[in-house]
Amino acid sequence: MHDKAFELGLFTVNENLCIVVNLEAIETKGSSWATAHLPTAGGCLIRSGAVAPSREALQHHWARVRTPVYG
Repeated sequence: MHDKAFELGLFTVNENLCIVVNLEAIETKGSSWATAHLPTAGGCLIRSGAVAPSREALQHHWARVRTPVYG
């Protein structure tokens, strides 16, 4: 569910690895799961694994889904 929601731009992570929820996208593209679970995740830090997310990949994601990355 999280992977699909990320790919749809319902949420992303900013440069500080903090979750940024796109409430507008949830309203237009989301599901009952997204509406129930994603808004409460906004502002939380992700737990990074052994390999940190690629800054270049995140920038590509931000441009592709046009998600604001503040927050």
